[in-house]
Amino acid sequence: MDICGYPFAPLEPKTSNLGKISVSIGGVGRNIAENIARIGVNTKLITAIGSDGYGRMIEGHCIKAKIDTGEIVQIQGENSSSYMAVLDSNNDMNVAIADTHILDNITIDVAESKIPTIRKSAICVMDAGCTKEVIKFITDSCPETIFFLDTVCTVKARKVTSFLGNFHTIKPNIFEAEVLSGISIKSKSDIIKAAEIILRKGVRRVFISLAAEGVFYNDSEHNGFMSVKSVNIVNATGAGDAFVAALACCHLAGFDIITTVKHALAASHIALSSKEAVNPKMSMKLLTETVKELQYVQ
Repeated sequence: MDICGYPFAPLEPKTSNLGKISVSIGGVGRNIAENIARIGVNTKLITAIGSDGYGRMIEGHCIKAKIDTGEIVQIQGENSSSYMAVLDSNNDMNVAIADTHILDNITIDVAESKIPTIRKSAICVMDAGCTKEVIKFITDSCPETIFFLDTVCTVKARKVTSFLGNFHTIKPNIFEAEVLSGISIKSKSDIIKAAEIILRKGVRRVFISLAAEGVFYNDSEHNGFMSVKSVNIVNATGAGDAFVAALACCHLAGFDIITTVKHALAASHIALSSKEAVNPKMSMKLLTETVKELQYVQ
């Protein structure tokens, strides 16, 4: 669940700030799954939810979004994952806390029971929420499967540094890219170098998110910076998830990397225009129209 605070004025630290609070269905992996489903691709979600009210809300919402929930594991007596973010006066994240300990219940035994489903999938999109051992077990057990990874945060990015080559495509931000590459990123040339290091580890495609500055992409053959003019942010939560969802859908469609980046940035744009983590208007039709309407800077 996503709990977001929107201040009415610039944030003042160490005191109460007047504003609005919203509660909506969230979760990085779940958000990615919903975006993919709304774009029109058959989607199964593998995750853990609690036996609480939030868990029932999450499952019900997924079913309405046409996500196959048959592989979701319900943990009795546990609370479902939640994410609490405080936004700034520009509606961008100031600070956030994520409570995802329930994912520790996805053990190697549980993961092993999901391997047949993963092997049948055209793409498996993962976030780095599970333990290092489980993520490595899954990717090692399915060498023919195409894995996409959202690293989520720097702490979780550290889990995958030793087996990064198990992933076809990754989408880190600058701080996560520093962890994955092992270098400090202070300039555009550093971004380019970090991407090259990540590719040398075995990754096929890397997309480094630069927040409002867009993205740097590299697939060993083509690389560059791309951004979008005039971005109006209603809520920054979920933009990266929409980006990853579009990456997966574009790969399935066989798009080249430039077309892929344009669709991924358009998906982020659609997410940014909604107060919910996943824009309920997301669809392939809207995505295609948005790609045509946006002005891209390369």
